[in-house]
Amino acid sequence: MKKLTILLTALMAVNILFGQYKIDTSFYSEALGEEKMVDVYFPPGYDENPTWCYPVIYYLHGYGGDQNTMGTMISWITSLFNSGTIGPIIMVGADNSPDPFGGSCYLNSILWGNYEDYMVNDLIEWIDASFRTLPFRNARGLLGQSMGGYGALRYGIVHKDKFGVLAAHAGVNNFHDAYFREHMQQSILSENNPGPPYSYQFTAGLKTMLSFLMCGAASPDTNTPQTYVIPPIVQYMLDENGNYIDSILVKQDLLDNIFLIGSLTPSDSIGILLGCGTNDDFFLYPGHMALKDSMDYHTLPYEFYSQRGRP
Repeated sequence: MKKLTILLTALMAVNILFGQYKIDTSFYSEALGEEKMVDVYFPPGYDENPTWCYPVIYYLHGYGGDQNTMGTMISWITSLFNSGTIGPIIMVGADNSPDPFGGSCYLNSILWGNYEDYMVNDLIEWIDASFRTLPFRNARGLLGQSMGGYGALRYGIVHKDKFGVLAAHAGVNNFHDAYFREHMQQSILSENNPGPPYSYQFTAGLKTMLSFLMCGAASPDTNTPQTYVIPPIVQYMLDENGNYIDSILVKQDLLDNIFLIGSLTPSDSIGILLGCGTNDDFFLYPGHMALKDSMDYHTLPYEFYSQRGRP
């Protein structure tokens, strides 16, 4: 678990300049029916040692990012390799910023396509076929932040046959957490004033954008009866008076990692490192504490990294 702690520490560090051997390329995803952009970073000596094969870390970017937003990770991993702290690895960043909401939540949806299938099937198969990887579960890791933190934990649980270790920072893993719901509700109403009655516009503000993304994953509906939702392609989680709609919340709950974590057992032998700052949009931290409690209840081995973070 020490290597996981080092990786997550890197995830929360400030940007520094880096220089690393990489390729910017694309491949065709059967799940999406289109070409997708991918950045692949190679360790020093990759070309000079043609018989060597390497572990792979899949980096899952946050909302607003794409395949190009893992530069800080590469700089830190390079320095860790140069210091002898870790061995050489390949690192992969794939684009997960589709329309209509600029993100995928790393999930399948009728609105943006089968992004989970693209990530855990198409991408891994292409990477293993194209480069000198160690094509085994215990040689694959996940590293994610924010939206990517949610995706990293989900993939580690749901696709535990493909990944042996994960590090996830500041993801929304507990949609039904009371602090989270109250903060989201108040922020969305503030961004969509005046009201009631409210009309919710995707571009009204960041929290509204994130709420549309969540609904796009949990309750997409291109024939939604909610005439107060713009664009009208989801069943939105708030009604015209600003109150939560229970039937939509239930759909979001089904995606909670705090519930999915119960399907893991210690015998699954997946290394888990979670991290969240107490100031990382403060409503995220209580959800991580609840997730910790759930992992303790299921006697799962893990490490939790807490720091101040930023508001």
